[in-house]
Amino acid sequence: MPKVQIKPHRPVYPLGVADANGQGGSVYEWDDMTCMYSRDAAPRLWSRTGLRPSDMDLALMYDCYTYTVMATLEDFGFCKKGEGGPFVEGGKRIEIGGEIPIVTHGGCHAHCHPGLPSGIFHIIEAVKQLRGEVEGPRQVEGAKSGLINGLGGNFSAHTALILGTD
Repeated sequence: MPKVQIKPHRPVYPLGVADANGQGGSVYEWDDMTCMYSRDAAPRLWSRTGLRPSDMDLALMYDCYTYTVMATLEDFGFCKKGEGGPFVEGGKRIEIGGEIPIVTHGGCHAHCHPGLPSGIFHIIEAVKQLRGEVEGPRQVEGAKSGLINGLGGNFSAHTALILGTD
């Protein structure tokens, strides 16, 4: 039987996790659609880790809709409330080499949106980015930390995870 050689990978560690859950129901019943429950998960995550948005080298946002990315960027403090549109306009700030590269694998629309399992693809992408294993122009050079955000339950359940190499 041939020997299998296992190549060690650069370790990636969970640095923090937080979640928040709302009332559920239809988003059409919300009083304010500019905030999602990521507004509650974000401060928990930042306080648990001592990290800030400026410490993130990339963000894998659950991007089922354009609106969710903008609201989540605002809720996590990458930009002020109401500035999500101008923040992402033109794509320069959120592309590879920009201020905070997001959904570097193409996201739910371009990469894959099979429903519930799509969140694991964000985690896999973050791990590959942090290990420096993404080939070609998608690699975020020198990435050491990344935020992953998940969304579910009619927009009422939000999860957040920070992975890092240190």
